[in-house]
Order: sequence, then C-alpha cells, then structure tokens
Amino acid sequence: MNILDEFRKISGLKLNKKKAKALWVGSAKGNKTRPLGFHFPQDPTRMLGSNLSYNHDKNNNLNFFIKIYKMDAKLNMWQARDLTLFGRIML
Repeated sequence: MNILDEFRKISGLKLNKKKAKALWVGSAKGNKTRPLGFHFPQDPTRMLGSNLSYNHDKNNNLNFFIKIYKMDAKLNMWQARDLTLFGRIML
C-alpha cells in the first residue's frame, strides 16, 4: 500500500493521476526520478491561475508581462475614446 492509498483511505479523496502534475522544487528541481507515476512537465503548467515552470523568464512573461501588455492595450483603447467619468466629452 503506498502513500496515495493511505491518503485515500483516511480522507475519502482519490487523486486523479491522469490529471495530476508534479514539480520538483528547490535543490531537487533537476531530479529525474518519477515517483508514484506522476507526470513531471517541462513546459509551464497552470496552477491556481498562475503559470509554474523552472524557467524564471518564462514565468515572468506568462504571469506578468503578457498581462501588463494586454492591460496597456485596453487602457490605450479607452484613452482614444476621450471618455470621462461621466461618459463621452461633448463639445
């Protein structure tokens, strides 16, 4: 009986191994072993709305820079409409 079976027996929850992904963290990030049959992706994986990866530049790009670019484009579009808090400026 492995740790996942113990977890299921105690909690009543069952882990879906087809959907589960794992990442090594800290000094173990270069570890090549695959315990318990988990999938260890090399590409960024999404967790709780954030992208996680071993590549810091890719993390920053996906989590911050792309969102800032989209927000800037949206603000520029609104600015081009000459809007005020009360609506369109009437001259």
